[in-house]
Amino acid sequence: MDAFEEESGEGKTYEDVDEIYVHTQTNNNDAVLFYVKGFEFEKGAIVENYYKRIEPPNAVILSKKLR
Repeated sequence: MDAFEEESGEGKTYEDVDEIYVHTQTNNNDAVLFYVKGFEFEKGAIVENYYKRIEPPNAVILSKKLR
């Protein structure tokens, strides 16, 4: 993940990171496709009432194993 490596900064390593994840609203199909198709994330659990101030309040967790 180039963006992850760029954000980590020069000289920083994340050798102990095995997996990364993001969350997005369950109705945000563009974001799901962006991560699943573009970066090979996997769809995971739905977390009900994750968001408190937006509708729908449910989130889908997307994860990617790094090794």
